[in-house]
Amino acid sequence: MTGGCRILALCALLAVVGVVSGKTLRRDKRFFLPQTVVDQCDPNVGNLTFAADPNNCQVFYSCVHGWPKMELCPGFGVYNPGSQRCEDEEAAVNDVCGHIPPSQLTAALDDVNVDAAEPCDRNRCRLPECRCSGADIPGDLLASETPQMVLIMWDNSIRVADYAHLYQQVFSKVDERRARNRRLNPNGCPVAGTFFATHQFTDYAAVQSLFKHGHEIAANTITGTFDLYADGWRQANAQRWSRELGLQPSMLSRFANIPDSEIRGARAPYIQPGGNQQFMAVMENGFLYDSSLVTLQMDPPIWPYTLDYLSEAGCLVKPCPTSSFRGVWEVPLVAWLDTNDTFCSNVDSCYFPNDKEEALTLLRSNFRRHYDSNRAPFVMSLRPRWFYEAYYNLEALQEFMDELQALDDVYFVTATQALNWIRRPTRLADVKSFDGWSCDAPPPSMCDRPSLCGYFNITYRPNSEEHQGDRFFQTCNTCPAEYPWLDNPLGQ
Repeated sequence: MTGGCRILALCALLAVVGVVSGKTLRRDKRFFLPQTVVDQCDPNVGNLTFAADPNNCQVFYSCVHGWPKMELCPGFGVYNPGSQRCEDEEAAVNDVCGHIPPSQLTAALDDVNVDAAEPCDRNRCRLPECRCSGADIPGDLLASETPQMVLIMWDNSIRVADYAHLYQQVFSKVDERRARNRRLNPNGCPVAGTFFATHQFTDYAAVQSLFKHGHEIAANTITGTFDLYADGWRQANAQRWSRELGLQPSMLSRFANIPDSEIRGARAPYIQPGGNQQFMAVMENGFLYDSSLVTLQMDPPIWPYTLDYLSEAGCLVKPCPTSSFRGVWEVPLVAWLDTNDTFCSNVDSCYFPNDKEEALTLLRSNFRRHYDSNRAPFVMSLRPRWFYEAYYNLEALQEFMDELQALDDVYFVTATQALNWIRRPTRLADVKSFDGWSCDAPPPSMCDRPSLCGYFNITYRPNSEEHQGDRFFQTCNTCPAEYPWLDNPLGQ
């Protein structure tokens, strides 16, 4: 299939375990299946052969002896109940989950489009402030003169358990004395990643600790994947995007002691872009870059570029931005080719490895496409569940990072550090002294005893008035009086 996976393809398992959309749906209490699906497969009720998932347009169920068996459309397919087949998103219609072909939404989604972006003029669009989309190496350097940048990116809430049991194992390494030490780049600076954090279920003491250790914290909306499913983000207006992204830096500053100016990046939930509405909010709220656009320009892969002009990169998941958003950089998600020969963007949306060796093959083969060609930044977009579902995936990532660290031309950097280099291309021979990757600044302070903040009877999704829940997070500051949310981001 050549169309884009436009919505919930990257979160099939979340839909199955009970994270629901804006509607409150009854679920079978034994297996957390949507009750509508259970009813449709029941020979005494619906008696269907196949049933569509109400929350995830890529998921459907085959009814086996009257009971639903979950299936997933391959690649970027969308299930079409009418034809009972997986089809390209451009053709599929799925009223159950609310999928509308992109061509039918274009006019409504682009209502903030004042002027269409012009083709890029390479004489006017020049570094450090502007770059046309393309696979050319910045500064006209040779590949052998270019450091290979690796960007480890994480999505969604930052939880204490993930901080203690996953992130530490990825960014640190156990030595022969069983001591855990930070992984280091060839310039002696610690390996760092970029965390696109949502607010709900995030622990701000963990966020502050990650920031203290040199990782980049970026915005992935306040409500995240729980308030709107991907179709909702796709159709959200510029005001909603601005509230979701524009208010988040103040929350990270208030609860994690990160200066507003350090929150430079933004990403859409589900990696489901919102077209011009989203990018209007990114530009107006002063973000340096976005990283929400998936591209098939992978051989050779595309480099990050600005949205001053019309991109030639293509946008696999619609809607794409079509206006000019001056000064906004895009760090694209170059599609991966998985071991089953299908395209994927998040690592956990690729064909799931059967063992450690298959996971290593997935990581190595996609890295070589960058390293052996134009050295465009290699993005690994990760989520914790990929590791919790199979521990050998963590072992594979650790071994893969060991292999890359044996190379003196590979650097694990944040998205902002990558843009620092792109704006000021520096030859590999000189990059150890490149100040855009320095680590001399003293770390921010960290508290010894964070405050535990608890809030009860919360009705925000995935909870509801009928099924209320509790929220807890730690902060090195005093707890806010109310649970922070869109209408009250500081919890006053």
